[in-house]
Parts: sequence; C-alpha cells; structure tokens
Amino acid sequence: MNCREHNRILIINFMSHLTDIGSFLYVIIFFFGLALGSFLNSWIWRAHENFRIVNGRSMCPHCRRQLAWYENIPALSYLFLLGKCRTCKKSIPKYFIFVEIGAALLFVFVAWKNLNNSAFVPTHFFRDILFIILLIIIFVYDWLYQEILTEVTQLGVVAGFALNLYLGVSVWSMLWGALAAGGALWRTERSATAAR
Repeated sequence: MNCREHNRILIINFMSHLTDIGSFLYVIIFFFGLALGSFLNSWIWRAHENFRIVNGRSMCPHCRRQLAWYENIPALSYLFLLGKCRTCKKSIPKYFIFVEIGAALLFVFVAWKNLNNSAFVPTHFFRDILFIILLIIIFVYDWLYQEILTEVTQLGVVAGFALNLYLGVSVWSMLWGALAAGGALWRTERSATAAR
C-alpha cells in the first residue's frame, strides 16, 4: 500500500467516525460555515477596498473602528446590534448576515451530500467545499461590484484541474468540459452584446 492510499484510508476512517456522531457533526459544520462566511465577507470587502486581509481585525465598513470580539460573532452580533455599528450607528450591510448563513447552509448541504454517499471520497468533500468558497466569493463580489476577480477564477481553474486530475478525471474530459462551458459563456456574452 502506497502512502497516498494509506492517507486516503486514514481520512475515510476518520470521516466514518464523524458520521457516527450524527446531527452534532452537522452543527459543527454549520458553525464552521458561519465563521467562514464571516471571513469571506471580510475578505470581499477588504479586496474591494484594497486592504490586506492580514492588516488587523474586522472593522466597521463606515467608521473603520476595529470590532471587539463580541461584535464579531457570526450572525449573532448582527442580530444583537440590530444591524448597526455600535459606534457610528450606521447600518451594517444586510448581505453580511445572508453570506454567513448561506455559507453555513451550503456547507451543511455539501457535508450531507458527501457523507450520505456510499462511495464517500474525502477529496470530493474538500473539493466541493473549496468550490463553494470560490463561488460565494465570485457571486457576492459580482453582485456588489459588478466585477469578477480574475485571481479567484484563475485559482478555481488551477484547483479544479489539479483536484480532478488527482481524482482520475481524464485531461480530455476536462478540456471538453472547459470548451463546452467556455463556448456557452461566449455565446451568452455575444447574445447580451447583440441585445444592447
């Protein structure tokens, strides 16, 4: 047995023990999704404002005051603060709570879909989570700023190619998929341009 197969068996055994936990696992995944949704909100806002993500803690998007730890609890802080900054009293964008709860629900769905599959493959689970994260960033950033970040789509292409190659998907199959998707997007763009 090679190292790759051994690691796969270890992960499958670990994940099978997690499925024995039952509903509690989904609660953990839900809270992880809330936390990651909060991080994605911060990342999206900082990317647009040209702040580095490692420059300090979360802040109010209006007065730029750093938030205390109790103001930074995903979803709950928004509800307790009634959607307003404690200092400047300006509204915190509503999409913050929707991204947090949406990410949490999507993570639970991906976990349920993968863990209820009789042929559970951990790499599929982590691939699905990665693409949910990338799609949330693309969707929210596009919705807010009418722009899709090239860096995010490039990361998605490279990660998708590498993960699918690792999972044994043929290069030809991926190329045909890329051509079909690219052709559909090209056709959509041409139709939209002609309609103007």
